[in-house]
Amino acid sequence: MSSSAARFPLDDARRVIAAALDEDLGTGGDITSEAVFPQGRDVSARLVAREEVVVAGLAVCSLVYQELAARSGRRAVVETLLDDGARAAAGGPWPGSAATPARSLPVSA
Repeated sequence: MSSSAARFPLDDARRVIAAALDEDLGTGGDITSEAVFPQGRDVSARLVAREEVVVAGLAVCSLVYQELAARSGRRAVVETLLDDGARAAAGGPWPGSAATPARSLPVSA
């Protein structure tokens, strides 16, 4: 496999993520998040495997958090603690963590 074929298609992923969020959130954002979280509140989360897994997709995970935060004019902080391809045991060590504006997150009621 050539090195160009092995590169992650960031621009394509960003377009797909933006389109999916546009479809899900529309232009008004998430109504539940707006109702539940005060303006300016940040939240953080640990990404924890419920069962043993092979870590994959952390770059996409980071892009999703970054896009959500950018929609509120802010930045997300995403830290990956394991690399794609690593094994993560159930409950930890966790593959990563994220901190982002609370109102940027879609919430299920």
